[in-house]
Amino acid sequence: PVIHEFYTLKCKTKKKNVAIGAVMHKVCNIIFAMLRDNKPYEMITPEEHRKQFDLLNRTTKAA
Repeated sequence: PVIHEFYTLKCKTKKKNVAIGAVMHKVCNIIFAMLRDNKPYEMITPEEHRKQFDLLNRTTKAA
């Protein structure tokens, strides 16, 4: 679902093949991160990811 939403958003401003290229790039980045970190894929929404990122930045800046 998250990848499909990303694709439909890209299709609004880009041509179909460019949007598909962006999706392929995103999937490659996800696969690389899974292999690098040796962790399974966790499906989280962009909003949840932003919350985790903001929380991590707050704790890092406070230290």
